[in-house]
Amino acid sequence: NDKSIEIELTAVEDNLINKIWEEFEELPASPASNEIKSLDISFTGQETDDKIAAIKSACFKNNVEGIVVTALDEVAWILNLRGQDIEYNPVFYSFMIITKDVTKVFVDEWRLSAEIKTKLKANNIILESYGSFYSELNTISKQFTVNNKSFFIPDNANWEVVRNLKCAFVQKLSPVEELKGIKNEVELQGAKIAHLKDGRALVKFFAWLEDQLINKQELIDEIDADEKLTEFRKQEDNFVGLSFATISATGPNGAIIHYKPTKGQCATINPSKIYLNDSGSQFLEGTTDTTRTIHFETPTSEEKRNYTLVLKGNIALSTLRFPENTTGNLIDSIARQYLWKYGIDYGHGTSHGIGAYLNVHEGPIGIGPRPNAAANALKPGHLISNEPGFYETGEYGIRLENVMFVKDSGLHYNGRNFYEFETITRVPFCKKLIEVSMLSEEELAWLNNYHATIWDELSGTFEKDSIVYKWLRRETEPLALST
Repeated sequence: NDKSIEIELTAVEDNLINKIWEEFEELPASPASNEIKSLDISFTGQETDDKIAAIKSACFKNNVEGIVVTALDEVAWILNLRGQDIEYNPVFYSFMIITKDVTKVFVDEWRLSAEIKTKLKANNIILESYGSFYSELNTISKQFTVNNKSFFIPDNANWEVVRNLKCAFVQKLSPVEELKGIKNEVELQGAKIAHLKDGRALVKFFAWLEDQLINKQELIDEIDADEKLTEFRKQEDNFVGLSFATISATGPNGAIIHYKPTKGQCATINPSKIYLNDSGSQFLEGTTDTTRTIHFETPTSEEKRNYTLVLKGNIALSTLRFPENTTGNLIDSIARQYLWKYGIDYGHGTSHGIGAYLNVHEGPIGIGPRPNAAANALKPGHLISNEPGFYETGEYGIRLENVMFVKDSGLHYNGRNFYEFETITRVPFCKKLIEVSMLSEEELAWLNNYHATIWDELSGTFEKDSIVYKWLRRETEPLALST
């Protein structure tokens, strides 16, 4: 508490991690050979020039006449381009500077096709080398100081951006993140198509897995299952890759929330234990993320009870209507309430935003206890997960994840619109794990309607005498409350 002591923090100019990195391991290979592709307007629904105009409109006010874009998915979204520089995420190393008068993208020119370069030129976008970004920012911002103008930088920008800015700046949530988060009609239609394709692959997979484990008594490990699921996904048109590393977890491994099996060191799937699969795809139409929890034999009454409590939470959130300006933290307990009645809970958020053939985890919204969920209201067009769970350490994990989007409900009160969710995932829930007596009539009606929709949309794509067709018919047949 000695006020006479003066302490000053001085920024280190060198990247200290880079200085020691190669003492521990080789630097990652350059992604230079990775292709950057143009994504057609039939998938994006909005041209680059319209996106840039919307960005300028959102942040160019009060002397702000420039914005720095550092998030890779934001650059990809603005330019309607996709890459593969980071595993599972269709992005490429790049930066952008957008000012009132000029738009510059910083990516090495030889990585772009003649077609993409022509497209950028048509949008009056100047191409600069990736390595020149910081020096160019330094130069442009000096001119901003002369003209008494400010820059907008996103609140997650790195220190080097701040260090190279030579003018006043405003730092807030990126308007690009906000605009990107609200999907247009083309993107929402794409998300529906992607989830129908992924649903077909998952239905094939679960039918195959049950047949292997139960009818054929085969030994299938967690990685075997993961690889077979990927094989089914590759059969779908416009499949690009996985959206994250598949969580394929039997028994106690399912209780590890971000469990990742490794070849040669993973468990054999035990059909007498709960199996959890959390996985997703990247299609040109959209990004998917689905979790299902399955039992192949006879679950315990406790497993059925806990699965049904999680299911009730998933249905409650799916069917919720809420007034505009509602933030995700305010509705998180909707999904947890049935678990809370029994004094149990789950240690992760309930929902995260999802990209449009971009990152599977996307801001700025969420449903849960984290600050971003409290800061940003849910709006029509937001694409979001719904994934309550329960985890019994050393025994099993339960998570049920659907993807849904926010839309107008048509209801109004005191001048406020009410919104609702539409679920687009197309994979049945495990009937063996549902304790039907715990469901209300409304919950049962929702579940039977959901399963009927899956049957209507997918059954026609399978041969009628196939294992998949029979499995899907069994899993989507309506459940009834016993009298």
